[in-house]
Amino acid sequence: LDDDTYYHRDTVLSLVSTMLASPADIAPCFQCEEVSKDWSGKLQWKYAQTEGSCKGFSSGYATYAVRPRFFDKSVWDHSLGPEGCWLHDDVWISGSMLKASGVRPYLVRPGFDSVQQEYIKEKGRPNESVHVAHKAALKRGIDQQRACVEHFDFHLEPGGEL
Repeated sequence: LDDDTYYHRDTVLSLVSTMLASPADIAPCFQCEEVSKDWSGKLQWKYAQTEGSCKGFSSGYATYAVRPRFFDKSVWDHSLGPEGCWLHDDVWISGSMLKASGVRPYLVRPGFDSVQQEYIKEKGRPNESVHVAHKAALKRGIDQQRACVEHFDFHLEPGGEL
């Protein structure tokens, strides 16, 4: 959960019950950006629309659930990845989980909005966010998110196949 966001009252219940009901290890989420290659071989990502395993990274803003055993100690060592991974922590966390345990995000209830948008519209959000910092870096010609996404093999199946 993000500390500056207000969520639907059943958000945690939905994530935890999905995790507990699954016979396999999953990291349930309400938003996942699926990574693939375009016709030229360049990585691209877009929001997944289908419930199930996602070859990409969860969006923390919309919430996701993980277990500590999905990670090894490398999740705490940002020096192992590109500089932008410290800012794009959703990419870093999902990628570190994939590397350490093979667990991928699992999209739950596509289209469900776990975020209470009405409350945020009324009360507002901070001017500081990953989104704001990312846009500022892009204006300087730096794409820290791309560097972090490219550091991980989100688009590959276990064993390295497409």
